[in-house]
Formats: sequence, C-alpha cells, structure tokens
Amino acid sequence: MSLNKQAKRQARKRKKRLAVAAVITGGLLICCLLGAVLYKGFASHPSQQKSTTPKSMSEKLSASNPLRGTVLFVDPNSNAAQQATTWRASQPHQAAAMDRLAALPIAKWLTSTESLASLDTYLADAKAAKAVPVLVAYNLPLRDCGRYSAGGTRAAADYQAFISTLAARIGGTRVIIILEPDALAGIENYNDQGRACLSDEQRTMYYTLLQDAVVRLKVQAGTTVYIDAGNSAWIQDTTKIAARLQSAGIANADGFSLNISNFQPTDDTTKYGQAIADKLDGKHFIIDTSRNGLGAYVNTTYPDYTWCNPPGRSLGHFPTTATGKPLVDAYLYIKYPGESDGQDSETNKCFGGPKAGTWWPEYALGLIKQWPQDLQPR
Repeated sequence: MSLNKQAKRQARKRKKRLAVAAVITGGLLICCLLGAVLYKGFASHPSQQKSTTPKSMSEKLSASNPLRGTVLFVDPNSNAAQQATTWRASQPHQAAAMDRLAALPIAKWLTSTESLASLDTYLADAKAAKAVPVLVAYNLPLRDCGRYSAGGTRAAADYQAFISTLAARIGGTRVIIILEPDALAGIENYNDQGRACLSDEQRTMYYTLLQDAVVRLKVQAGTTVYIDAGNSAWIQDTTKIAARLQSAGIANADGFSLNISNFQPTDDTTKYGQAIADKLDGKHFIIDTSRNGLGAYVNTTYPDYTWCNPPGRSLGHFPTTATGKPLVDAYLYIKYPGESDGQDSETNKCFGGPKAGTWWPEYALGLIKQWPQDLQPR
C-alpha cells in the first residue's frame, strides 16, 4: 500500500472516531441537561423536599404532643420532701425511701379560692427551676354528693370567680392544668339514699362551667388544659363519656385525663383512652399512674369499693412525657401518693385511713416499697 493511501485511510478512521466521540459527548450532555431539569423540578416540589417517605400517622400524632420535651416541676417543699426531712435522723431507711417519692414531679391540687394564695410562690419556684408545674382545678360546686370528696364552691358564680383568679395568677407562665377530676364521670351519680346527686339543671350548670373554664384558661398563652374523664372501670361506655366531654368543651381543650386517683393498669387505660379518642377526632390524653403499678385491688367483700385506700398497691410508671404512645401525651402523678382517699366508716367502707386528702406517710411508704423496678426512672 502506498504511503499516500495509508495516510488517507488513517485520516478516515480518525474522522469516524471523532464522529462517534461527538455523538457520545452530545448524548451525555443531553442526558445531563435533562437530568438537571428533572432534578430541579423534583426538588422544587414541596412534598419531596424533605423525604420521599411520608411520616406515619403515629409519628404525626406524636409530633403534635403539646407536652413533648417538657421538664416537669418537682416541688422541693412537697409532703414527701418534708416527711423525709422529719425522718432523717430517727428513721433513716424510711427517709431514704421517702426521698425517692420526693424526687418525682407531682401535681398541685387547687381546691378553694384560699388555696390560690400560695400559687404565686409555687409558680415562681417552677420558673426558677425552668420546669413546668401540673395544676389540678378541683372546686366545682356540689362535689361528690357531699360524700368522700365533698367540697367545692357554693354557687356557679363563685366557681367562675375561682377560675378567673386562677387564670390571672397563672398569667403567661407555662402550666399543665387538669380540670375537675371525677366531674364528668360522676355527673349522673346517686347518693347513699338512691337519689340523683345533681338535677338536670345542675348537670347543665356543670357543662357550662367546664366549657367556660376551658375557654378562660386557654386565653393564657402558656396553658395546656385536659378535662378529666374518669377511669376505665367507672364509665365503660366510651361513647357516653365522649359525649360528655363534647358537652364540656373538649373541642377547645388540649385533651382529656384518665385514671386520676385510681388504680387501673396503664395498658387497659390506654386502650380505653384510644377508644374515646376515636370518637373525638383523635384527641390526646394523659394518664395518672401515681398508684397503678400493681393494678386495681379486688375487693371480694365490697366489689364497688376498690378505690378507697386499698392495701398492697404501688407507685406506677414514673412521670414522663415520653410515653411511646402516639395519643398519650404523658404519664403523670396527679393524685398525690400517700394522701388518703377517705376516712373509714360503716358507710364508705374504706380500708382505714384519715379524712380524704390528708397526708398519710405510712401508706406512701407502702406504695414506694412495692414499686416495680421496670416502672422506676432509669
């Protein structure tokens, strides 16, 4: 082959290689441009900016927990703290046990206008500790048929004044408020003579007062409000208690509370609360775990009296806002462990103990000593 022909052939091969390279390069450039356009459109779509996998309903509900991450206030002057100090020298082992209770956040009950007098100091202490207190408003008129937990204001206007004073004292302070334990569950109760505790007019008054209280308290920017709904052993018809919550203004509240001063197991209470929530568009709830560590007492002699200072009970799950349950905002100690449920007599059939609400250190010790290990703080 002549040198001239060989040079021409090599020139033709170079042209083919260049043409192929141009096609490949052009193709890559088009792909890159197209990819960039597609990526830009994909990234700019709001639903795709964070994740292509939508959050589960459980995650969404958990994220809406208004108490998430809340540090709960521990009162340094609580009954348990004072008792531990009293026993320190004479009964060191009992004092050490009482210290465990004193280290836990427990609700403060407000049962009269007079009880609000010390609230300013209490809220100031909580603010200094950078913690959130739990308050219980417990002052409705005609409470408990005048029986074990008798008390409350004399008239509706007095209760409205009580709530207004409470709201004013709270101001902008961050607080959790539980509204009127037992009120809705017991709104159709009967007294020992078989007569209804409340007339139709008085029941209507209860609903109105609760509605007004929710609205008045929620005016304060830092309040989270839960209306009490009794417990799973009291009103087992969840449709009935959900309807009562609606009549009491649950739509304007953050949720409802369960098991206050009772002993029903947390798992049972959670299922009960979820059934109520299903009828209330997924409203959240909190559970009082202050004395339910071993569940409810079985009273074979008086089956209806399982709640009044029963023996052999224990503290329940320690207070926390990290429950792992999407609708359960918190486990709280609302009933003060060691405060009596009522005084023993022929009519109330309590298992001994002083007048309702009285501090009873021996009962508190029993609750502490029986406390299951897996329900204690780690």
